Amino acid sequence: MQPVFLMPQKQFVASLSPRLVEMGWAPPPTGGSVPTRLARIYDTNMRTANAAGQWDRIQRVKEAMPFLLYQLGPSLVHREQHQQWEGLILPVDDEFWTWAYPPNGFGCKCHVRQITEQEADRLEKDGIEYTQQRTIGADGKTVTYEDRTVKVTRERPARRRGEWTNPATGEIMRITEGIDPGFDYSTGRHRPEGVRAALSRHVRGLVDALCPGEASS
Repeated sequence: MQPVFLMPQKQFVASLSPRLVEMGWAPPPTGGSVPTRLARIYDTNMRTANAAGQWDRIQRVKEAMPFLLYQLGPSLVHREQHQQWEGLILPVDDEFWTWAYPPNGFGCKCHVRQITEQEADRLEKDGIEYTQQRTIGADGKTVTYEDRTVKVTRERPARRRGEWTNPATGEIMRITEGIDPGFDYSTGRHRPEGVRAALSRHVRGLVDALCPGEASS
């Protein structure tokens, strides 16, 4: 079998699913299937790897482009907390990015864009304009296309935490609001440590608990 990082997701899932089923990796009690779980794990690791590479590039050019802009991904449905962070501009080295640098959950497609001080000032004044952006209608089903302007903020959000119980294992964890368990670290700055910890303690159980179906960003 070719290395995972060279393998498309469909091939990865198709290759591993029958092997894992034979080994007893059954569908989780919270729903879903082995292929769904594998697809989510593949997607999560690819996104965190890309985030780590982006963080390296951000650090190399931060003198010229000292700010990061938080943006939502292309999903039609977004987590409420991530919507509140849309349009947030903070310095590259602000502590916010140590715990909320995306992706911030399973299926999260949020991302950051590195910008200059001049662009940060302009966006703060004019906002961020989107033309014919795909959006869910008021009925929660109909897809519409709308022009909208996102207001920019440069004030760091407060970090709020609470307890979360894994429904698959009963484990109680203290997590940050708006961020899935296992993602409460900077995927760019601490990806090696974070991924090792996630794989050893959390990923299998968290995928079972959080991803019975499709996740939003």
